[in-house]
Amino acid sequence: PKITSKVIDRLPAYRTQLGAWPVVNKDEFEQWLLRADKQLAKETARTPTIVDTIISYLDANGEIVHLPQPAKIFVSPQFLCGDIIGKVLAPHEFPCAVLNRRTPTQDGHVTNADLSRVFDEDRAILVREVLIDVGIAFAVSAEAVLVPCMLT
Repeated sequence: PKITSKVIDRLPAYRTQLGAWPVVNKDEFEQWLLRADKQLAKETARTPTIVDTIISYLDANGEIVHLPQPAKIFVSPQFLCGDIIGKVLAPHEFPCAVLNRRTPTQDGHVTNADLSRVFDEDRAILVREVLIDVGIAFAVSAEAVLVPCMLT
């Protein structure tokens, strides 16, 4: 409990440090945890699973969102919900003009190119994986997902 409260106190500064894209892989988060608390580094030597326990605790309490696949940690749950999922659940907010020109057989399909225009090319694949992982989108091919809320 002491260690987790210290980590929770330090999370806002870490979010700020990460900037506009507060997403890290699990290894990066573990390294930050060990740097953030020297006691945790000592405790890890005695109890190797303590980092996993802390990540699970933070995830269960909504301080972070840990997605095992694609093994990413969203250090800001608000970013995940608002900036990624929110854009997809509110298609009028999804700034992708191509969605308005689709033929009826393409309704609800979002391509990797569409995601690249919205989230930038480097992050589009991660966004695709996240949308599939949380059940908002379904893979229809290597190049597209079906987003049911975009069906017209």
